[in-house]
Amino acid sequence: MVELSLKRTGVMFYLAKLYGLVTGGFFVLIVTRNLDVTDFGAWGTISTLLSYAAVATFVNFWTTRLRASGNQAATTTALVLSAILAAPATATYVALSSNASSALKVPLTAVMVSAFYVPVLYVNSALYASTYGAAPFYAAVSEVVFETVKLAAALLSTRLWGVNLEVALLSVLAGHLAQTVALVWSLREDLRLNPQMEVAKKVLSLSWANIFSVVPSMISGLDVLLISALVSSESVAYYTVVLPFMNAVSYSYFLSRGLYPRLIASKGSEIYLLNEALRLVLLLALPSSIGVAVVAPNLLYVLKPEYSHVSLTLRIAAFTAMVSALNGVLADAIQGVERADLEGGGFKELLKSKIVKVQALSCAKSIAGVAGIAAVAFTLKDPLHVAAVSRSVWLAATVVELVVLTMWAGAFPVLRNLAYAISIYASSSFTAALVAYLLNPLKIREVIAAALLSASLYSCILYLLDPWFKATAYRAVSLLFKRNRRFSNPSSSQP
Repeated sequence: MVELSLKRTGVMFYLAKLYGLVTGGFFVLIVTRNLDVTDFGAWGTISTLLSYAAVATFVNFWTTRLRASGNQAATTTALVLSAILAAPATATYVALSSNASSALKVPLTAVMVSAFYVPVLYVNSALYASTYGAAPFYAAVSEVVFETVKLAAALLSTRLWGVNLEVALLSVLAGHLAQTVALVWSLREDLRLNPQMEVAKKVLSLSWANIFSVVPSMISGLDVLLISALVSSESVAYYTVVLPFMNAVSYSYFLSRGLYPRLIASKGSEIYLLNEALRLVLLLALPSSIGVAVVAPNLLYVLKPEYSHVSLTLRIAAFTAMVSALNGVLADAIQGVERADLEGGGFKELLKSKIVKVQALSCAKSIAGVAGIAAVAFTLKDPLHVAAVSRSVWLAATVVELVVLTMWAGAFPVLRNLAYAISIYASSSFTAALVAYLLNPLKIREVIAAALLSASLYSCILYLLDPWFKATAYRAVSLLFKRNRRFSNPSSSQP
């Protein structure tokens, strides 16, 4: 039952992310084909500014843990705290918008439009964190709502007014607002409870020990700002245009999304759960990273022909995303078994906990990565070379993080146990990617057809060679047909 729960949650999150990948891909296609390279780079810069404005949402890390452990009052308490934190964050963002626009060479009107994001991001963070702890399925559903409305708003805007940078930002904002509505509905029972001061005090006291969780994102976000200020928005565009394809790879992490709350809610079977989670992620991380790397020029050409020469940057980014997905699983495994906060541990105990340890490592990786990118930006001035070498810096830092997390999680025996499966996944991935390469797709429908053909070939090879995949596929199909029979013949479930 534990295994099924883990897989169902993981599959739901992955399907939601896969749906988001498709709809998000069309959204990015609309944006890249309507914005010039400089405006697309400005979009990436503004996204980074928003991540700084929303930095205090890190307190909701504890909302997930408290709600997963059964504390329903964590929802309304987190919502109130987020609303309080959002007010100064929004005011500061607006006050600094003019200076940011001038220093980073981005349009002031676009920065001002993005200010509306800030309070919405804070509210969504609290609601999503609680939903993920209480009912991960609905957290995944909210992501589907976000992606659907975002794309619909962009398509409507294209037909009515055309797309510029401000319209693109407003389309994404519409998606966030729709997600807010979906999350409120999923937490309607929790939202009837009053916030509790003791819960708020606990969240705030624990958050001091969690400061390392916000530092890495603040530091790593400097990469885009450094490239924008020291090189150009064009280089930012080359550096960030690969993100949709990185997501295609890194979203494989969400197959393990049920691991963290499962480890928090119960104790036992840690090694088994980690084994299953890593296998699920590798099942798709390997083929997606190899596939993206092999047909990188084709994928970028479809976005916009002038991006096709960024293929080296995309290849490096694809493998970075695969390693990051594995790092996410290992970090969840290490933090999921921690009990210091749930058992009433104080500040000093938390500072010694696995939670802070993992976040400190992430902080060190971010410092190393940004320092390397600063050196690259100062040394190289060619926009294309800066983008490629900067992605290489992140790849090196992420690999080092993988080695350390593997040691801390005691995962080397698990990886040795998965060696045969990994070899099958890798060889099958190269075979499937070769088919896509030979097809040489240059149009959207050709890329989709090549991807479907390669995925089908990959699945067929695994079905023949990997007993675990065969058993999992059989169980999934059996469960699907069982549910279909139940819906088609409701009386069959009656005594």
